Amino acid sequence: MDSLPTTLSQAIDTLARETGATPAETEQVQALFTSKGISLDEDATPFAGILRETFERQVVIRRAGAAARQAERVGSDLQRIKHLCAEQQLRLLGLSGGMQRLAQQVEANGERLKRFRYYLAEFYTPLDP
Repeated sequence: MDSLPTTLSQAIDTLARETGATPAETEQVQALFTSKGISLDEDATPFAGILRETFERQVVIRRAGAAARQAERVGSDLQRIKHLCAEQQLRLLGLSGGMQRLAQQVEANGERLKRFRYYLAEFYTPLDP
């Protein structure tokens, strides 16, 4: 917007719409002028540059705040994932231990079976030659 409307009030409203300023941000800008005794009905031309800069800075601040909140959510999500992975690791370790015990039992049973076959061969003679 190259030329601002006539009054400060109109200029503030126009820039607020253009930049997506919240009502609270708009009120803050208005309060800056009224607290200095500057009427919002005054001509906006002398204040055009500072008004634009103020609203553009608010955009930057909003974006930075949004990025910080997003980073916080990502950090929280990563902590949750870390916790879930640790739980999963414990479960897998438990399963691994159980599988190792089963493997040992299978191996032991295999050895018993070999001994059983050996002893059985001593006492068993096949009927078919």
